[in-house]
Amino acid sequence: MRLLCNHYAFTPTTTTNISSDRVTSTSHVLPPVSRLGSAEVSDKVIAGVFEAPIGMDELELKLPLEIVEVIIRAVDDSRDLKACALSCSYLRQVCQRRLFQNLRIDCDNDETAFLEGGLVYTIARTDRHVEVLSLIRWLRIENQYGGLGGQGGMDQLLGRFLTKLVALEALELRGAGLDWTRRELVGGLISVLQLPMLRELRLARLERFPLPLLLWGRALQKVGLENVLFMRSATSGPEVPLVLPSLAELKMDNRGMGLSIFGLHLLSSVLGRGAFTNLKKLHLEYRDREGDRPDDINRLLSVCQSSLEDLVLLLTHDAYSSAQLYATNIRLSRLTNLRCFSTRIYITTRDGYLEEEHPFNFLRLLLCECSPTLESIHLLCFHRFGDVGDPNAPEASGWTELDNVLTSMLGLREVSVVVCCTQCTLDQRAAHEGVYDLPMVRAREVGFQTRFTDNINTALEEWQQRI
Repeated sequence: MRLLCNHYAFTPTTTTNISSDRVTSTSHVLPPVSRLGSAEVSDKVIAGVFEAPIGMDELELKLPLEIVEVIIRAVDDSRDLKACALSCSYLRQVCQRRLFQNLRIDCDNDETAFLEGGLVYTIARTDRHVEVLSLIRWLRIENQYGGLGGQGGMDQLLGRFLTKLVALEALELRGAGLDWTRRELVGGLISVLQLPMLRELRLARLERFPLPLLLWGRALQKVGLENVLFMRSATSGPEVPLVLPSLAELKMDNRGMGLSIFGLHLLSSVLGRGAFTNLKKLHLEYRDREGDRPDDINRLLSVCQSSLEDLVLLLTHDAYSSAQLYATNIRLSRLTNLRCFSTRIYITTRDGYLEEEHPFNFLRLLLCECSPTLESIHLLCFHRFGDVGDPNAPEASGWTELDNVLTSMLGLREVSVVVCCTQCTLDQRAAHEGVYDLPMVRAREVGFQTRFTDNINTALEEWQQRI
């Protein structure tokens, strides 16, 4: 076993090739290797393995699967395992799923990948290890701060790397360090977006991203846009894409007039609207009210109103003060195939009084003319400043009105409520359970679930699981 480990312990930068089923044996006694990929051992191992054989014929060597598994388990560092697999095609074939199916490129903490001999550099500038590209199914690239002197060298290498991908199914790009003014990076993204197997694209915390590039994702089904600042004026690329996507799921927020720019670049043309006419699920967080208007929500919903089945809508606390305006622009009644609706509300009580009734007004106005196809409603409630929680608590009237509205929805099958009681005592939180109730809904044998917590992260996790 020690000899086999020594045979496979070398770095990917070596120019010596070993076939997948044959190695050259030598009579040298090699030092034990305590850890694959150790820098001080590698030189000795390479020298011992690749010197000319002394009086021995080549022996065919096929490693049993059990031995390969032992080798893989013995290596706890993924970089060392990748180094081994890049040089040994046999090991690469056996453990390809673990090694390269899910690949992460951290531009901020691993610049060696972009230097000579590194994975990105080697694939971008040479034809070595191109077989690895067919193994990559999911790729995440993160660059928060730029790198390599800030001269665009990293973006150029990433662009060339992306153009060589052949089997990617999901791509995730994160960080403001990615420079979208670099032609190589834009060209690389356009190239990978045209792959027929690419189904999912996630973008997070990008700066000045050219939004029309999304139209090049010919096979895209899911797109996620998290905290992305779009370029105000942008082109869709060197030419108009021949095949447009037909998205089934979109998750986005409206940072920096995101909805306005979205409408300008994608929804203002017949081609752009066509990418969203078959949308099934929309997760929209409307958190930036400086540049966008409620009408921008209406514009997006109008494009997919006949196909949308699942709507997650998150508004700011202040937005509920204009409940009538938002309810008019959202208009769930025109979503003819809507099956599930999820939203959050903020309930603020102080000294026995409900400070604002707007959240309940919003729900009542929104749901009273809801589509008859609606089957599930999921609410996330943040209750700030606790009260005694008795049946006469100020928020009780709001829940009674909501109970009346939901009772009239004949197609309703499920209602779930996650309540985060911040600044409430344990006794107050327990008393809330009698207030946050929908007795008439339960009487119709509609599934009703409530979950109370004083931890915001727990509330978000619970709600995320339900939607």
